[in-house]
Amino acid sequence: MTKTYTVESSSVNVSGGRYKSNSPSSAARKAATKLFKKAKGKSVAKITFCLRESTSGSDKKEFHYVANRVKLTKPLVRVINGVEIVNRYKTVVKAAKAAKPAKSSSKSSSKSSTSKPKSRVAKRGRKVKGGDCGCDK
Repeated sequence: MTKTYTVESSSVNVSGGRYKSNSPSSAARKAATKLFKKAKGKSVAKITFCLRESTSGSDKKEFHYVANRVKLTKPLVRVINGVEIVNRYKTVVKAAKAAKPAKSSSKSSSKSSTSKPKSRVAKRGRKVKGGDCGCDK
């Protein structure tokens, strides 16, 4: 089944587009090629971007990639329907880990001995104030 994907964000500040493919990696190759074309004047050799599945009824999962553009030593020339197509670059796409939000370095996240003890529930569903026995007082 063909799924659709869109670029959520990229390191060249370009988003959008609709890429149809069976797998997210092949859609990422298509998206990376388009991103390099849009960033043509910036002479970018490496782009990071986030691809989100946009198929209706899907989980809208995000995939993160790093793309590199490698110049071929010998251009690849093909003729399709009488039109000559010359490929001078190869786009290499690899999966990247998603950027996680920075954790705060405050000490409040660690357990403190001055924190309030959690209330316990006795077997009958009543709250117990302090003891370990679980009996009603």
